[in-house]
Parts: sequence; structure tokens; C-alpha cells
Amino acid sequence: MNEKFKYAPGRPGFGTKGNDGSVGSQGLAMYFTDFDPVSDTTLINSRIANDFALWSANPPVSLPGGRVYVTGDLFFDSEGKAYEINAETDTYEYKFASLNMGGFFVPLGITSDQNYARYFNSNTSPKYIIDNVYTMSGGINYSQVPSNIYGIEPKNFARIEYSNIQFGNYIPFTVYTSGQTAISDDEKALAIVNDPSNNAFRIGNLDSGGGLRNVNLIFDVSSLVQTKNGNNTVTPSSPVGTVLTNYEIAANCLFDDNFNPSPSSFVGVYGSSGDGSIRWNLRDFTDDPDVTGTLYVYTNANPYNGQLIRFDSSLMRPLIFNNIDASGSVRLAGLTIPNVYSYYISINKNGWTRNSDIQSITGASLTVSPTTYASSSTGYEASVGFDVDSNVIWSYSMIQNPSNLIYNIRSASTGGLDGSIWFDVSVNDGIDKTFIMRITPYGGTYRDVSIYKPGSLITAWVDGSISNQSSYTYSQESFEQQDVSLYINNLPSGTVVDASVDILFVSQNTNSLNTALRVDSLAEIRNKNGSVLYSKSWNYYQTEGLYDSSSFTIGITNISTESLPLKVSVISWIQYESDPGAYYASSTTEISGFNFKYKSGPNVYIQNNFGEGAYAYSTLPPLLKN
Repeated sequence: MNEKFKYAPGRPGFGTKGNDGSVGSQGLAMYFTDFDPVSDTTLINSRIANDFALWSANPPVSLPGGRVYVTGDLFFDSEGKAYEINAETDTYEYKFASLNMGGFFVPLGITSDQNYARYFNSNTSPKYIIDNVYTMSGGINYSQVPSNIYGIEPKNFARIEYSNIQFGNYIPFTVYTSGQTAISDDEKALAIVNDPSNNAFRIGNLDSGGGLRNVNLIFDVSSLVQTKNGNNTVTPSSPVGTVLTNYEIAANCLFDDNFNPSPSSFVGVYGSSGDGSIRWNLRDFTDDPDVTGTLYVYTNANPYNGQLIRFDSSLMRPLIFNNIDASGSVRLAGLTIPNVYSYYISINKNGWTRNSDIQSITGASLTVSPTTYASSSTGYEASVGFDVDSNVIWSYSMIQNPSNLIYNIRSASTGGLDGSIWFDVSVNDGIDKTFIMRITPYGGTYRDVSIYKPGSLITAWVDGSISNQSSYTYSQESFEQQDVSLYINNLPSGTVVDASVDILFVSQNTNSLNTALRVDSLAEIRNKNGSVLYSKSWNYYQTEGLYDSSSFTIGITNISTESLPLKVSVISWIQYESDPGAYYASSTTEISGFNFKYKSGPNVYIQNNFGEGAYAYSTLPPLLKN
């Protein structure tokens, strides 16, 4: 009876046709595979056709006991997905089933641009929450500490990350990294660790030696709030680097943009009799009514460096007006020309202060006429000058003098007060230039005078673009064409220039059978209308293993704006002389220079002989002859 079922598995009795069942049909079977049914389709189909096991062993092995695949057999891949075999066509198809039909996660139905699918936990009610737990303690109740946080028990949070394994001084939690293997990638990481000795969490990137790697942490939030215990403020014993917040300061009115350091109402006026006045309104500095102010007024002397000053000199003492009214003014007498008197207000809120911008008043005055001057472009101008009207001594300096074209500066004044400045301007044979002369009074605001000198050159520059590149390989020759459009930017209308184009052509015969190549080349330059301005052809024979090059300069005359852009085209053929086998050859063409020479029209200066982007370099693909 056992012989009757040697062809099972199958339904009982399905293999009992005949005396011993040997002529019956074998039953259905189930198999497993380590192939990928999606990418290894051809391999799996081949094994089904030859009745080989679906393992990736090489050479393949036959099914045990002389068994063959039959339609309806199933196999499962490494993900537990089920596939049904069709033994008639030696193929298979996915049955939309798997060994694990439940799982923890189900698709969310959202796929990213990179085809990543999103999943969420699948249990109906309640959902599963999978925590990150890093411990050697086995099963522990890690949700008991703290008993609550923000009024919530930890077990009710969406996620818990638990770690109690200490490495050195720290207990590690999470590291975020996008680095690879390079040392420079060490900075592409951010870690969260716990420092149990200081009861502190650390976030950042510290190397093993305690050095800080260059990692920045930016909070892109509209409000970042630090809540603190009322007694937890900065004290003399606070660690260096402790952060202050407006919790401790409680003076938001002093912060930007609440504080206006220079309101229009804060102004000083110099009188006509050596007196002056200063006015203010604290509400214009900040809209907080609960602030106080202190007004400081002092003589703005030259920077101190070794001068002899009497100990009781008023020059070194400011006037201080404590606890000024919310708005008001103060009058000052005994002011002296040309002294500059500076003043500012210190605003106080809860012990924190912020100063206004420093303002100044003075009886010094200075005017310069004219304040701008445009020099002609021919020759140089002698005795160019400005009138200076001032009630204090003044001085001058050139703060911008390109190519030192302003020279021989002379000044004259009556008692160092009213006067004039004279100077010469050299010929400017370059581009347009602007010069600035600064007139500075003793005690007062400087005045800048602008001097413009046009240049006698118009600057143009060269640019280009690869407009066409084509290559073809035939049975006995290879063909390459390279076109480059070259432009002269900013070339004035009516200007005519001559040009030259430097071309370097290099070919290499790399075959190994000592077979010569014939190289034929043609270089052309055409104008915008397609007319050929220059044409040159050349050829030579080249034996195996050698480099040959042709370098030459093409000269073109009478280029105008109407003929631009120029199109430089280099066409090359490489051909074999005989056909003993397969050979390889290559060629390169380089337009290495494009130079212009002024001929007629406005004087044009080409800033760069060969501008960025006009470089044309092409390599002919290896030529294979069959």
C-alpha cells in the first residue's frame, strides 16, 4: 500500500491509479526560494522548466525523488509572498498573499517622489506603539520614570526612548547622521546623550577628546520659550556660557525692534551766542512708560594719546543729568567754537540699560562748492578747484584716487578758515574713473567731493558658446564636427577689428598592428550670414602609437558688429588605409585663443583675450573598425 502513495503529497487516493500508483498524477507541493521573484524572473522560469530546486545554488540541483513541477504548485520568497507555478508555460504569478497576513504595519497610501511608501501600525484598537529600548536588564518597566511629565504619565506618550547602558561618561540615546566614511563627514552628525554625573542631557557632536565639531543647531520656530524657576537666575557662580532670557531681564522694551536708538525728537541745537539746547521724549525711545533715563553730555575731544591734561579739566568730565523727566529739555551755556559736544541718553528698565545713539552739536560749519565735478576726457585739467567756506580750520584727503590720476593738490585759506583747493587730473587712457576728495572741519561733519573722469577706452569682452557638436563612426572612417559661436560683447557700432583664432588639432593612433591612419581636417570661420571668411584643410598619415598635432593661427580682418557672432567650425576625418583587423584612434580639437586688434572706430579695449565660456574642446570617440 505504501508504494501506492510514493507520489504523494496530494489528496488521499489521488496517486492510486494502477496497481502501485506509479502511473497516477503527483500531488500539489509547496516550495521556498531565495531568489527575488521580481528581478530574477528569467532564472526562476529556467529552473521551473528544468525541474530544478528554486535555490540559487550553482550548479542547480533537481527536485528530490524525480519530482516535477505541476500547475498549482506554490512557492514563497524571503518576504513570505506566495507565487503559483504554471507548469504548462514554465512561468509563475503572484497570488497577492503572504505567510504573514497581519504584521505590525499597513500602507498609508502615500508615496514620496523617491518611491518610498509610508506605513503606520496596523492594529485596529488600540494601535501598537513600538518604543526604542536599549538595555541589558531584560524585561523592565521603563515607563515608570518620571511618574509624570507635563502632567502626563510616560506610558501615555506616543513614543518612549529608553537607555541605561553607559559608555564612559555618557548614556547614548540617538544619533542623527548623513555622513559616509570620510573624516570630513564627522561633522554631519548630531547626538543626544545623558550625562548622569551632572544630571544633564547633551545635544551636539563632541569628539572623543572633548573637542567640539562644527555642528550648528537652528530652531526654525516662531517662538522659543524657556520657562524657569523664579529663583533660578544668573548668579556669580553660574557656569560660563549660561544663557540669559527675557525671563531674567524682564525688559523687552530695550530689545530690537521695541527700542528706537535715534528718534527724531532727540535733537540738539547750537545757538548763536555760544549756547545750545537738547530735547528728548523717552516714549519715543520705547513705548514702555515705566522706564527712567539719564542724559550724558561731554566734549568730544580728539582721541587721547599722551596729551597733557589738567586733573581738574572740564574737558574730561561729562555733564550727567540723572532721572530726567519723561520729556523735556536742557539748556547749555559756555559752548565754544569749534568744539564738538556729544550727548546720549541711557534708558533703564529693571536695572538693565540700553544707550541711545550718540548725537553731536557744534558751532562749526563748512560748505564746499561745487560738490561734484566732471572732468573732460582730453588732456589734463590744470587749476581745477573748489571753494571752501568754513568758520573752523579744515583739512583734506583723497579717499579714492584710482591710478593716482589726481595729483599736485594745493590749498589756500584765510587764517585756516575760508579758502579753496586746487588740483590737476592726468589723462585717463583707461575706463571711466571716479575720485573722492574728503574735506574735514575741526569739529564738524566732513564733506565729500566727487570728481568724475571719463576714460578714452570702451571696454569689450569675448564670450562664446558651443553651438553644435556631432560625431559619426562608419566602417572605415570617423567624422567629428565642432562648432563654437564667438561674440564680442559691448563692441560699439561702427567699430571694426581684426581677429585671430588659435587652433590646436591632435590625433592619436592607438592600434596595435602598425597600420597607418589617414587624417583629413578642415577648419572654417563663417560670419553671422554663413559666408566663409577663412578656410584651411590639411592631412597626414599616422603610424601606430604616435601622436600628431597641427597648430595654426587663423587671421580674419574687418570684423564689425554686423558680422558677429563668428562661427568657428573644425571638421575631422580619420580613415584606415587597410583592413587587417580592429583598431582604435582618437582626436581632439581645441580653440585655444581668440584675440582682437583694434582697427577703426571708437578706441576699444578687449578686457579678456578669451572670455570664460568660449573654450571649445572636443574628443572624438574611439574609432572601431570591424
